[in-house]
Amino acid sequence: MNSFTAIDGAGLSAACSFSVTVSDNEAPVISDCGGDQILAGNANCQAMLPDLTGNISFDNNCPGLTITQSPVAGMVIMGSTSVSFTLTDGSGNSSGCSINVSIEDNTAPVLNCPASVTVGTTAGTCTGIATFAPTATDNCDNNVAIMQTGGPASGSVFSLGATPVSFSATDDAGNVSNCDFDVVVSDDDAPTITVCPPDISLSTDANCEAITADYTALVAANDNCDPDVTITQSPAPGTVSGGFLTIVMTATDGTGNASSCSFQTTAEDMTAPTITCPATQSFNADDDCQTPLPDFTGLATATDNCGGFTVTQSPLAGNWSVLVKHL
Repeated sequence: MNSFTAIDGAGLSAACSFSVTVSDNEAPVISDCGGDQILAGNANCQAMLPDLTGNISFDNNCPGLTITQSPVAGMVIMGSTSVSFTLTDGSGNSSGCSINVSIEDNTAPVLNCPASVTVGTTAGTCTGIATFAPTATDNCDNNVAIMQTGGPASGSVFSLGATPVSFSATDDAGNVSNCDFDVVVSDDDAPTITVCPPDISLSTDANCEAITADYTALVAANDNCDPDVTITQSPAPGTVSGGFLTIVMTATDGTGNASSCSFQTTAEDMTAPTITCPATQSFNADDDCQTPLPDFTGLATATDNCGGFTVTQSPLAGNWSVLVKHL
């Protein structure tokens, strides 16, 4: 409030007053909006927006200033987001600026490789064909680049045993993951028996028994991987048998795959019995100078290695013979 008083020579006076109002019409001046910001992304390629109002540099001619941020602090953002700021003084004058806030992907992709890939050999060969297809996921990139960095490609022919294979996965941010595994080819083909012994007849010994021979040399076999197939026999050579005996021949390769064939041996009695005849026999002739032959089989002594023999007589007992007839 400004007051004025006028006084004349007689001492008489008069007074008046008026008000002076100063208005703030100047908006705050922003010298630095704080610059673009990069936030580390989480597993979902997102980040929580912080309060960035403290990064702004400004000048204001009058005290009293409010700064607002949009989107507000605490909001979850992803990708690239424009953040704007408004500076408002006590008179309602305002200025604004904006920055860009982006998410930085520091997380490598998750590359999923098998622990190993195991395949059997292709029939007739000592190799196998293996297929595989590693996959990858990423917190930010939906199209991760997967590249094979070592070993034969999927669908190739792999040698017997273990072959290392390696892959890498790269996301859009250049983060890289690696993995490796073995392709294992195992021999699962049994040997092929091309020759198996035929059925064999054996002559029995004095005890009516036959000794089983070693027949492994009579077996021929080949294998896709093992040039030296092992041949075994059951029952083993030296086994004593009588009658019929089934012998199983087995061809086994170095991996343990096996094939079998069988044949039969027959123990045959090829030795004739031995016999001792009775001594010369004398009988009185009847009036016709004849005599009926008795049964002499009980007087004969016979043995056989297998037993079960029968002694027969000719002429048969009961026939009439002349006195000089000899058996």
